[in-house]
Amino acid sequence: MRIVKWIGVAMGALALAGPARAEEATDRYAAGARAVEEGDLAKAITELRAAVEAKPNAKALLMLGNTYMKVGQLDEAKAALEQVLVLDPTSKKRPQVERMIRDLGALGRTRLQITSTPPGAIVYVDLKAEGQRGRTPLVLPVPPGRHRVMLELAGHEAAAREGVIAVEGVDVPLAFDLLMLGCDITLSAQPEGALVRIDDGARQGTPTRTRIRPGDHQIEFSGKGLLARRRAVKCEGQRLEEMKETLAAVATGELSIRAAEGARITVDGKPVAQGEALRLVVTGGEHAVAVVDGQGGAWRATATVRAGELTAIVPELLRVAPTAAPAAPQPAEVAIYRRGWLWAGVAAGVAVGAGLGIGLAVGLTPRDAALPESTAGSAVLSFR
Repeated sequence: MRIVKWIGVAMGALALAGPARAEEATDRYAAGARAVEEGDLAKAITELRAAVEAKPNAKALLMLGNTYMKVGQLDEAKAALEQVLVLDPTSKKRPQVERMIRDLGALGRTRLQITSTPPGAIVYVDLKAEGQRGRTPLVLPVPPGRHRVMLELAGHEAAAREGVIAVEGVDVPLAFDLLMLGCDITLSAQPEGALVRIDDGARQGTPTRTRIRPGDHQIEFSGKGLLARRRAVKCEGQRLEEMKETLAAVATGELSIRAAEGARITVDGKPVAQGEALRLVVTGGEHAVAVVDGQGGAWRATATVRAGELTAIVPELLRVAPTAAPAAPQPAEVAIYRRGWLWAGVAAGVAVGAGLGIGLAVGLTPRDAALPESTAGSAVLSFR
């Protein structure tokens, strides 16, 4: 064991201890004794070990062995007590030390299993003056018999268990629920079924009694169909509080929506139904209504509902028309005066008119009379 080797090295250094080391051993022993009186067993072990290293002596080893026993380090305790008998075999305390060594066997088989909620509490056994035994969760060897177990944790009330019976060979479980420091508060509300929430905690039924930490808090009362109420409370010391609240019913109206069968209806962003008709009880005020059917139709509006009244709406869903195929391109329109068929017709008409004129002239003049070339020529050229 490491503790045995350590004590052996310390004993080997005994012959080499000079005046300076002896003075150091005295000072460290005194510091260890003060730590034991103050209940700081961890510091006591550190100081007593240093005292033994500086100059091994039975007095320091006996106190060190006792301290190891208190914190449940039984192997280390046995090694230190055995060295007491080596250093001072004729000591008057030899019977006491031998009995302590024998009791270590029973201590190893007699233990308290101490837990707490929340964990981390300091554990004392029998007397606080004997120092801290450790922090929860803790498995602590103790002598068989009756004991007093005490726990302390910052921000919580101290707890104690009297008459704990430790039985040799049995692990005795001890569980502590540590109560937070603060104010006890009783919360109730009407009507029945109202809920309450403290700060950001979970909602719970009323009436209820709980404890809140010191400082400022927000208490919220609520319930289905009820107007929520918030109240501020400040916890100072440990005074008791009682808070009662009466919640008013929410002013409601009815909203009726008729839509096509299978349409999806949402109110204030929440899906409420899928069907042809819907009738809801809602709080008074404005509500966003949206209806979408399976054919691409959609409708959105804000409905104003007055308390105690029925507001009926029939959505007219707008559908997006299918996109038509583009029409074939049409030829560009040509100005009428530039069309060839028009001028061909005019030329034909001129030609017919000219023929009639010639025929008339032939009828009026001798058959061998000649038509002036310039007249016919000018008529044709004027329509080109």
